[in-house]
Amino acid sequence: MSGFVVQGGKKLHGKIKTNATKNSTVAILCATPMIRGRVVLDNVPVIEEVKRIIEILQSLGLKIAWLNEHRLEIINTGQLDLQHINQEAFCLTRSALLLMGSLSSVFDNFKLPKAGGCHLGLRTVSPYLIALEHLNIKVQAKTHSFLINSRHKKATDLTMYEMGDTATENTILAAVLTPGTTTIHFASANYMVQDLCYFLKSAGAKIVGIGTSTLVITGVKKLKPTTYAIMPDPIESMAFIALAIVTKSKLTITHCPIDFLRLELEKLRVMGQAMIIGQIYKSDNKHFDLVDITIKPSTLKALPDKLHPQPYPGLNIDNLPLFIPIL
Repeated sequence: MSGFVVQGGKKLHGKIKTNATKNSTVAILCATPMIRGRVVLDNVPVIEEVKRIIEILQSLGLKIAWLNEHRLEIINTGQLDLQHINQEAFCLTRSALLLMGSLSSVFDNFKLPKAGGCHLGLRTVSPYLIALEHLNIKVQAKTHSFLINSRHKKATDLTMYEMGDTATENTILAAVLTPGTTTIHFASANYMVQDLCYFLKSAGAKIVGIGTSTLVITGVKKLKPTTYAIMPDPIESMAFIALAIVTKSKLTITHCPIDFLRLELEKLRVMGQAMIIGQIYKSDNKHFDLVDITIKPSTLKALPDKLHPQPYPGLNIDNLPLFIPIL
């Protein structure tokens, strides 16, 4: 069993940069089977889940190569084959379920393994399947696989069963190449959903309402090759903020996506945390506002009410555990 040996008692200092978000990366990678030609992604995080998705895509026939440490090239010749899909990698990552949506525009009938990878307990796929049913994509759940029939898929006006991030992404992926206009109500507007939408728009998708809970998608005939830079990860920014607070260190965290941290920072301000929030500048893809945040050693007091997560723009559920060591 792996583990960490922590030697505490030391202050942190200086600056640390927020890396690109894994959650956007896996969704964007899962979109590439729909795009013939060459896609180049910048700021790709080199972590295990990303590696597993790459392995799955390579097993489908995509040619993928690292151009440098964080720049990834994906070439899709259009010769995709599900016969030799990497089942081991698929079963290690839940985000592979996003291929349900993207591959529905590539194959009329196909089979995918049931994904695993999450140790947080049982998580339903019902929101995925209910949304796909609205698009007339039929999914039959077997013991170890899903059978998907998208032969008669069609645009529609639908309401998400729940405001889930990956369920919304999956629905977007299914809709962008579906003829007609699909309206998605109660859609997640979280950072990874926005990043996926901006990537798809760079490839020629027609999506209106990005950043809101209602998306209007007009299906296009095809998506075109593109180059896109993935946004920084607000969860990593918050992790560094929490690290500075609990060690009572003065630390500057750069490239923080401020619009996905505002409520967390307000909670910390009310608790007595001192911080300096710098001027806004744009992310590499020009779609997101970033700031540098300097955390100063402070004496905090507990909030008078309960901290609880909500869908964006509420407090992100992934940030909630980071308040535990702070409190």
